Amino acid sequence: MIKSILHLCLFTMIFISGYSTPIKNPPIHLLCEFNASPIGIDLTTLRFNWQYELSSSKTQQAGFRLMVATSPVFLMNGKPDIYDSGLTNTGKQGITVTIPQLKSYTRYYWIVKSFGINDSIGTASTAESFETAKIQGQEGWRAQWITDGNDKEFRPAPLFRKSFDLKAKPTSARVYISGLGYCSLFLNASKVGIGSLNPGYTDFSKRVLYLTYDVTANLNKGLNTLAAELGNGWFNNQTPTVWNYNLAPWRARPQLICELHIKYEDGTAEVISSDKSWKTSTGPLLYDNLYVGATYDARLEKAGWNKNGFDDSKWQHATITKSPAPLIVSQMMPEIGISRTFKPASMKVVKENTYVYTMGENIAGVVKLKVKGKAGTKVTIRYGEWLDKNGRLDQT
Repeated sequence: MIKSILHLCLFTMIFISGYSTPIKNPPIHLLCEFNASPIGIDLTTLRFNWQYELSSSKTQQAGFRLMVATSPVFLMNGKPDIYDSGLTNTGKQGITVTIPQLKSYTRYYWIVKSFGINDSIGTASTAESFETAKIQGQEGWRAQWITDGNDKEFRPAPLFRKSFDLKAKPTSARVYISGLGYCSLFLNASKVGIGSLNPGYTDFSKRVLYLTYDVTANLNKGLNTLAAELGNGWFNNQTPTVWNYNLAPWRARPQLICELHIKYEDGTAEVISSDKSWKTSTGPLLYDNLYVGATYDARLEKAGWNKNGFDDSKWQHATITKSPAPLIVSQMMPEIGISRTFKPASMKVVKENTYVYTMGENIAGVVKLKVKGKAGTKVTIRYGEWLDKNGRLDQT
């Protein structure tokens, strides 16, 4: 009896040790620095993560191999020229690695090969990519910080523009920009990015964020125009608040720094940088404040100010200013922008010229309003969460 039990145990041990459970489904949702295919990487120590869609609870990762290369071909051949973790025996679906040989303005490709229990073959993911921007400590700025030269208490928002000629349609173009406090960037009159509150908030005296955009499709052979409108944001709060942001040590007139990197089919490249050759003026945004609101005078709109051929001969040249912070680093969090649009749930006429629109839910958003009337007519929009007993907005 004892001999039979020993034989059974030995058979079970042999069976288990020889049992192989490969990963049937490859790794998916590959993320670098918690972003899918990011183009603004400025670090050499990076975090890689992935997930699975498992067909069986018995199928689990027992190990992985992470590979990074300058071409997908090297990954397919299993011979990465940048980084190879080798087989790492862990069930963790992520790894932090330092790759000192990364270069600025370069696209890299990576895959994860996952291994099941006693699995020597592995299952590879499809190749993902990440692209470096200005690697910290490696690449400085050619561009200069520019402003319009007005005092920090001057209220109208500044506009900036720069027209330039390209010898051919670029094969690749990236713009790197930080506009404080907030920046709306245009290229040939088209809005760049989805964001309305860029860059993100930081202690502007210590660290400023810049954004990276792929603008290849926005550029053409011949004349092109970069343009930007800046707002105060948290950088230049002009109104006293409970948090005393009006007394912040970083306060200054809105300013920007911008580089447009262009590559051509013949292998040549050029950079368009912010400098004193940019032209500046003010427009219809007469005042903007995160707490108090904005004043917009449509009569002051400058038609075509962000397009080619606009006459900016009466605009001033930009003023060079100092960097607000010693660190300018890439913004890796998603942009804050419009996620959806919808119409109000109901409307009530309070009196002849007062209307209350109920959105039907509590949101963070703004109104898109189309009005028709005589020039100089004043329209006031107020936001709130409550109504008083008379059905009017209550902001108390």
